Amino acid sequence: QLSAGGGGAPSMPAVPSAAPIRLLQIMPSALGPRCSPGASARIGMNLSVFRRSSSGLDAAGFGGTSQAAAKRPRSDAPSAGVGTTAWSTNFDALTSSAPGGDPSTIVSWNVNGLVQRLRSHWSEIKEFLERERPDVLCLQEVRMAAAGPRGCKRGDGQRRRRGEAKCETAQEKNDWELIERTLLAATAGEYAVFWSLADWKYSGTAMLVRRPLRPGTVAYTLPSFASAGTHAAHRDPADSSCHPEGRIVLAAFESFDLLATYAPNNGNDEAAFARRAAWDAAILAEVTHRKRPLVWVGDLNCSPTEVDVSHPKWFLQQCHQGEAPEMRGQPGFTEGERRRFAEILRAGRLVDSFRHLNPVEQVPPAAGPHFTWRGHPPVHQPAAKYHGKGMRIDHVLVSEELLPRLRESAILGHGEDRVGFMGSDHCPIRVVLRRASGTSAVDAGVQAGCAAQAA
Repeated sequence: QLSAGGGGAPSMPAVPSAAPIRLLQIMPSALGPRCSPGASARIGMNLSVFRRSSSGLDAAGFGGTSQAAAKRPRSDAPSAGVGTTAWSTNFDALTSSAPGGDPSTIVSWNVNGLVQRLRSHWSEIKEFLERERPDVLCLQEVRMAAAGPRGCKRGDGQRRRRGEAKCETAQEKNDWELIERTLLAATAGEYAVFWSLADWKYSGTAMLVRRPLRPGTVAYTLPSFASAGTHAAHRDPADSSCHPEGRIVLAAFESFDLLATYAPNNGNDEAAFARRAAWDAAILAEVTHRKRPLVWVGDLNCSPTEVDVSHPKWFLQQCHQGEAPEMRGQPGFTEGERRRFAEILRAGRLVDSFRHLNPVEQVPPAAGPHFTWRGHPPVHQPAAKYHGKGMRIDHVLVSEELLPRLRESAILGHGEDRVGFMGSDHCPIRVVLRRASGTSAVDAGVQAGCAAQAA
């Protein structure tokens, strides 16, 4: 979120190769009652990774750890094992789980509150999903609290189940039922859903992956965030396998990794500056040493250059104007953030896909599809400070080696009236990648399925 008015990553032991990996998929409809007193709503697809042995189906651990074999949850309460996603301690490694294919069309959108969007704009969102039919849909700022011990509070240090929605109050139950009736009902059987939620209704992300695509691994933090000494805002003391604010989902596909993030806002004080600087430093450490190609999408909360905001001089005069000088200006457009963003791109050999395909030398027209965040129009007042202004802070970054496969990178909203924003202050963005040479059977299946649905 923008502070004024809203809006706005050691090697891993390989999985034992004694036999093929299988995935246990648990969808909400399989769980009986959606909510019961003291229980929580299990969301989407929770992933546990197994290997077959002579004694049956055993849990295969990553990073030298293993869990007891998960059981199918009872109808009245989810089991402890299911929903604990094995995560890779190596940002680069593809395990022997043989991921199925690569996504071609990826859409990312900061929804600015999922329940609010579904309640006010579901028909428009449904039409959008039917029209776009992305292979992967990444959502940021879903603002759903993660399940945990009954009565748990923000920052209490208790372990959360971040792939599961808190569902204790009547409002929480109503919110979850709305999600089931709309988004999950519309995607049931077609997409697997991976959620990463915060302690309270804040931040949070989700990744929906179209079947039969199947990531080899799914992670909810990065090693640099999970290590000791990490900024407290980025490390969950009760569960180092998840980012405490649900800001990360990383999926390993056949030929590249897909990283979806919601970067923290730079804010207007020293504490916020330090939190964002720590995030940037951790991301820099990850991309510097990675070996697999990367597609990185999401609300990255940074406009890289002056042509990425509608009114550069005006934005530099907003918000913090004190020390340090590199933090002066609108969060997302300060000199310090832009310098660190450029350093991440250089170190990770990453390319801004939209600017690569749409180069400009001057600030583009404010009304065009050039900015992903826009200030909201006046509601109960004659004027609104950010109305008519925009920033490009949502991005698709791709590794240099993926450039030959880059077909399209588009911003799917425009104008001061926020056409295509579907109620959010961010609009969706889309990237389309060409298939790698030697299209896999899974890729062919996805293509055939899309063609049949279009017909």
